[in-house]
Amino acid sequence: MKKLLFALFAMAVVIGCSKNDNAPSPQEANGQASFLTVNFKSAGSITKAPEEMFEYGSTDENAVNNVVFYFFDENGNKYPVQDMQNFIAGNVEDWTASTDEPAVSIEKVSGLVLVIKQVQDGQIPAKMVAVLNAPASLQKSMSLAELQDEVLTALTIQDDQKNDYFIMSNSVYVDGSEVVYATEIDETNLFSANVEPGEPGYNKPGTILKPGEAGVPANITPVEIYVERVAAKVRVAGAANVTLDKIPVLDEQGNQLTVPVEGSDDEVNAYVKVLGWDVTNNTSEAYAIKKLSATYDDLGFTPWNSTDFHRSYWAETDAEPMHNLKFEDLIGRNLTPGFAYYFENTKPAAENNGVNINPNDTFEPSADGVNKASQLLVATQLVDEQGNVLAIGRWYGQNYTVPALKAAMVGTVDHRLYVKDPADATKFLAITADYVEFVQRPQTDADSRYLVYMTAKEGVTYYDATGAEITATSSEDETSAAYILEHVDPAQIWADGYAYYYTTIQHFGEATGIVRNHLYDIKIEKVTGFGTPVFEDGFVITPEKPEDIVAVNLSAKINILSWHVVEQSVIL
Repeated sequence: MKKLLFALFAMAVVIGCSKNDNAPSPQEANGQASFLTVNFKSAGSITKAPEEMFEYGSTDENAVNNVVFYFFDENGNKYPVQDMQNFIAGNVEDWTASTDEPAVSIEKVSGLVLVIKQVQDGQIPAKMVAVLNAPASLQKSMSLAELQDEVLTALTIQDDQKNDYFIMSNSVYVDGSEVVYATEIDETNLFSANVEPGEPGYNKPGTILKPGEAGVPANITPVEIYVERVAAKVRVAGAANVTLDKIPVLDEQGNQLTVPVEGSDDEVNAYVKVLGWDVTNNTSEAYAIKKLSATYDDLGFTPWNSTDFHRSYWAETDAEPMHNLKFEDLIGRNLTPGFAYYFENTKPAAENNGVNINPNDTFEPSADGVNKASQLLVATQLVDEQGNVLAIGRWYGQNYTVPALKAAMVGTVDHRLYVKDPADATKFLAITADYVEFVQRPQTDADSRYLVYMTAKEGVTYYDATGAEITATSSEDETSAAYILEHVDPAQIWADGYAYYYTTIQHFGEATGIVRNHLYDIKIEKVTGFGTPVFEDGFVITPEKPEDIVAVNLSAKINILSWHVVEQSVIL
């Protein structure tokens, strides 16, 4: 079995360096060979919080597949430790003590001994960075500045057989006025090998040895490296006494709402069944090591940095968020196992209804007031107490069954539009819902995209009250059937009972965002209102809350633990 990695992944210790100083170092490592021991350590919490504020993570989240170490001089230039290379990479499978263990945890990796060669005798590398579970693209020589610019497009590397291995890197934090990206090395961390090539016990520079192997000294002061996962984790579940299969729909006073049922004069209590969830406004990449500023004027929470605990609780996001989720994509998503992983996104929230998109269904970062914050989208279905689907509509503040709503909307113009009687072409009939199309407002509209309006149905010939054929077809021509129908006020229709709820994910305090190595544990406590109606489930969801209805909210509670975990409860 794989062992747990550790409770908190956090910050790497060392003085950050200016990118202008990070020129490549062309020299070859040709000095003496030395041993250097590395320990991976857990970081502390945002405060001295009790243990229940932390979560150790699963064996998959803690498994280590490989490690890459990078070495630099004081200015962040490449410090070669084997030939011209300033990195050492090792496959963890080579270090597994037992063939019964499918992977190695941090307990196995901690205590590794690296064999390096110094540039010249008496010169030592000043600092180092480690990346656990590094993709192949990172296994190369880089200056510290080049490593800082490296971008990941996946949160894990994948074993061909069964396991995802979560990428981890030096934890980044601020010490005084400097951002710490790398871990310092001093003379006490090195022990001369004193064995020449060809002699017994010689280990080639670039070799990684397990603790206790022959020839490995036992008295080296280890370099202690603090690491953090690149992934942020979001977990969604019902709060105590809340089952996601049947959550009562309440009004603002806490009373359960009722809806009409087709074929009956009675109304029944309304519930929502959670069909799936995901996070919109996601980024698709992140820096291999976290980007951070030395100071922030007002993040909305303190402390945002802890030198003592070797970690910070914020990050800067350069990647633009993606906004591409459709309702149909959400169905069945993330209910099992109940969590998902994301790149960090600390883009700002905006005080508008949802987010903006352009006509190509893509995110429009230049739009004024655009909301770039990550939002939890929850797909639901309205059901009764027995789980039967409730398809409803709402118009002018009144709830209807869907057939009754369509009939009411058509009834406002049935004295203006007629069709020929299929059984007798000499007679005319007032139109019914069968002779019109009900269409959701365009995706590119500025707001109220959830509304449904009527328009002319293709293939239907319409007549006016005198029996004259209506030949105009343009929806801008006041004499056309399309114009007449489209100027009836639109309605809200929960086709198939489908609705979504959303909430912006909170970080600490007033800050919104998701940050690497944090777990956002969202507990749904209750839902208010019927949710935002979904008439056509193929549209990209632009989160917005409907008007002229009981206030729609997802009530959730957020607590921040350390994985690091953020627990949120929301009102749907």
